[in-house]
Amino acid sequence: TASTFGYPIFEREVSKVQEVQLFGGYSMNYRREFVLANRPDEWFSGYGFREDVDLSYRISRHAKMIIVPDAKFIHDVSTINRLDTGALKKMQFKNHLYLFKKFTKPGSLSWVLFWYSVSGIVVLDLLEALSQRNDSKWQVFKANFGAIRDLKK
Repeated sequence: TASTFGYPIFEREVSKVQEVQLFGGYSMNYRREFVLANRPDEWFSGYGFREDVDLSYRISRHAKMIIVPDAKFIHDVSTINRLDTGALKKMQFKNHLYLFKKFTKPGSLSWVLFWYSVSGIVVLDLLEALSQRNDSKWQVFKANFGAIRDLKK
């Protein structure tokens, strides 16, 4: 949709193979020719939060993309080049805005929907903090507000 570009959140568990518009995260594979024809956007640098979504969305314009729920993989999380909570939230919203501007047709309704999607991210972080009662999750929730303030500058 116009507002939620970059946030492939499923409202239910995916139980069968199905077509999707984009992927986010580390669990995707592409044929080499699609990656070569859709080079990563150089605007993203360092730990480029959402660069995976940008690449997958562009590839999806040329190829059918499917999610396979039974696929198995191992993801070893790296501690290298990780940002603190505040910096990560700022990058999340800055890159969300970049992708929104890159792929969305301008219009006032699109902007309303963009800010609606931002509020959805904040609500999801609040629900996670409330359900887990974890100090680090509260820090993530609180960091949203500084990131949103910086986004408006």
